Amino acid sequence: MARANGEGTIYETIQKIRKKFDNTQMCKICSECKDRSYCNNRIDYIKCNKCLNCTSKDCDRFYIYKKSFAQISTKEGRKTVGAGKTKKEASNKKALEEAKLEKQKNIKEGNCSLVDTMKKNNAEKHNLKLISDSTYIRNNETIKSIEKHPSSYKKMVDLTEDNIKEIIAYFVSLNKSQSQLQKIYDQISGAFNYCKLDTIEDIKRNSFVSNVTPKDVTAFTVDEEKQLLEYINKNEHILVSPKSKIDSITVKNLIKFNLATGMRIGEICALNKDEDIDRENKKVLVHKTITKSSENKFVIGNQTKTGRKTKQARKKDIRYIPFSVLFDENQFTAILDEQCKISSNPNNSLNLLFCTKEGQIITHTAFNNIFKRICRSAGIKLNLIEGCNTHMMKHTGVTRMIENGIRIEVISKLVGTTVEVLRKTYAHILDDFVENEIEKSIKNRNSTLSLM
Repeated sequence: MARANGEGTIYETIQKIRKKFDNTQMCKICSECKDRSYCNNRIDYIKCNKCLNCTSKDCDRFYIYKKSFAQISTKEGRKTVGAGKTKKEASNKKALEEAKLEKQKNIKEGNCSLVDTMKKNNAEKHNLKLISDSTYIRNNETIKSIEKHPSSYKKMVDLTEDNIKEIIAYFVSLNKSQSQLQKIYDQISGAFNYCKLDTIEDIKRNSFVSNVTPKDVTAFTVDEEKQLLEYINKNEHILVSPKSKIDSITVKNLIKFNLATGMRIGEICALNKDEDIDRENKKVLVHKTITKSSENKFVIGNQTKTGRKTKQARKKDIRYIPFSVLFDENQFTAILDEQCKISSNPNNSLNLLFCTKEGQIITHTAFNNIFKRICRSAGIKLNLIEGCNTHMMKHTGVTRMIENGIRIEVISKLVGTTVEVLRKTYAHILDDFVENEIEKSIKNRNSTLSLM
């Protein structure tokens, strides 16, 4: 056996493979054989010297084959990387493994392109369970957009600060949002960190500002919320077309449930009708959401949207939302009772509270399309260019909680959003609430009090 330039080895060996037999699997000759003299009639069978001189009574239970193995040298020592019936087959597997290791080495040393390094970094994080399936998919979409810039194909070691700035500035010119710019920065920065290169060190995450004006969250007013509820109550049987995969009652109850809890639509559609509805304590348990697998299929995840950050902060990723947080407790229970009857579908293998007619997961996209049409039919928010969307119901829930005087720390626990993010996201609503409260205070002020 010869070693190729000290880089690896291809060698042959005789391998003994145990195979279980019974009399029905043996041919007549083998089953009646007493001296093993007829073994040579086996296809691809080779007798070694030991077999030629063997007197064992059970030697017929073995097949003996020649096999070729390939080894390479790594930092950890010699490693077997492939096996085949021939030296050529083993050699091909060896070449593939060497090419893979060479690419990994080049990436680590910055000799591969930015695109390849970003993909490698993302895949490795996913394999190590450092990121979820849905994050892996979103990162890949971001990397695909970065691929459109020619500098993304430059070697990491050849990229300059100006190249990085050009890439991000390109996406600013495309009117990407601030969050999209930050995602692009994170993928580029991650690639440099992966290669242990400090080229991006002086470029900060918020160095570039989007041309897109951030949108204030849009919630339904009290009157609009009433208008929506009145419409779905009066028109229950025309909420969806006969071809829809979701029935009208489920659509109606899903909207009511959303307005009553302020939950994300993915969290609601992931609820188990038995395990996640605590009727004794009259609370909804929230601890998972609809997400996408690495195969890009909708599945029920094992945590909420903010679950990873919650766990990293050493907190439990579970929330409890009282039935009566925004609406009458008995009305909410009636919705649950009606929906549980609808979801008692033999095809509902996941035991979901809300599911399609076939018992499948309701996706955000499918429900959002229905919700937009319902809002148009109800005459709500016709002045909005993009129309209504299901996330407005979460914003509406938070807005009602603020208007009802619930402390922001309590709202944070109910909706699974940090106090800091709530203050930033709902700043204009909080400001309006403060002004309204001051006006109330002026009206209620005791007129007998005077500073003069």
